[in-house]
Amino acid sequence: MAVPEGSTGLIRIAKASCSTLAPNQVHLLPCSISFSGPAPVSDYFRPRITDSNMEGVELKEAAFRGRKLLGRTTELPPGYCGLFLEKEVTSEGGTRAKKKSTSVAAVDIWNAKATFKDVTYWRHDDNPHSVDSGHKFLDWLRLAAMMHKPVSAEEVLMEETKSRKNGQKRKSEET
Repeated sequence: MAVPEGSTGLIRIAKASCSTLAPNQVHLLPCSISFSGPAPVSDYFRPRITDSNMEGVELKEAAFRGRKLLGRTTELPPGYCGLFLEKEVTSEGGTRAKKKSTSVAAVDIWNAKATFKDVTYWRHDDNPHSVDSGHKFLDWLRLAAMMHKPVSAEEVLMEETKSRKNGQKRKSEET
């Protein structure tokens, strides 16, 4: 099986091999950490729910390396789930190397290890808002779903009728 030109990898999603994470386990922090590997995160990062809320969503508070963080949890839209991916490791212990060839054996293969339904995003010393970039990606998911939603002939006719009526109404108001 050949991989289309421009592809950089394959993702294998097997429901049986994926676990579902409990709510509030995925966090988007306003920092970069130069480490990749296991870490006792729960020993140091302990979010707690505050008494306040913003836009009807309860706020959370935590600290990371002595800096106060404020966060809010947002659910992914219906029909979406997040995936944690892991690069497949070869029997020699390394990851598959990409080659110029476009065969399946020559590209990176990623396996889904867990799914999630919500994300908690954090800000330093400021309340997280629905207009933050940490929340705006959800707007794009909703917009993309609307753009790609099939439209029936009846819906097209209804919109054309509305448009004609609005055009006639504007003309009568102008005269």
